[in-house]
Amino acid sequence: KASVDVSPPQSNIRTRVHEYGGAAVTMAPQANVAYVSDFATQQLCRLSLQSTTEQTLEPVTPLETTSGTGCGRYRFADGVYDDQRKVIFCIREDHGEDGA
Repeated sequence: KASVDVSPPQSNIRTRVHEYGGAAVTMAPQANVAYVSDFATQQLCRLSLQSTTEQTLEPVTPLETTSGTGCGRYRFADGVYDDQRKVIFCIREDHGEDGA
């Protein structure tokens, strides 16, 4: 099969966790969903894989920015989706109010 872009145009799916790049995508195949880290905000977002029409990133974590960087205070990566409980577990780094 040919590859298909499922992320919205202009989106940037990657994470700053571990600074060397933790996994930014977690698949939930039974739910036909991917959970992704939005690079601009570092929020964890839900991305439906059911539609090939216009896709949007739906934030599932609050946006809290740091004063020093303007980047997300919390950064998410390396998720595992538990289909039985319908929950995702992730690494969350807290970079504090100053971004350190």
